[in-house]
Amino acid sequence: MPTIEQLDGVWKLGAKYSKFSVADPTEKLAACGLSLDGNSSRYGPVLPTGIGWLDCRIVARFDLGGDHGITVGEVERVWFNTDHLTDDGKPKTTIQPLMQQTGNMFTTTGDGLQAVPYF
Repeated sequence: MPTIEQLDGVWKLGAKYSKFSVADPTEKLAACGLSLDGNSSRYGPVLPTGIGWLDCRIVARFDLGGDHGITVGEVERVWFNTDHLTDDGKPKTTIQPLMQQTGNMFTTTGDGLQAVPYF
């Protein structure tokens, strides 16, 4: 779970929708500007400076016949960033998670809506 301060990098990772130009899709992880950890999860890179993350094994995928689908996952492991959360997941301070409302519109707790430009 990224924080609002990580919006720019997260938006670059969504290159298909943000239109952030990368020559090769594999380059967007390096080009996003976030420090990602590729060794902590067997399912892919994680953001160790975010609020936390889940390791989830895919149990089922459902195609809904359009541009969306449903993926069902089983949580195998939970990690909390101790800069933001206690070992049992309780906030240490005010946490501002990054939440996408639609398109290029993002929000967080208490601060209202922020728009980011398309590239």
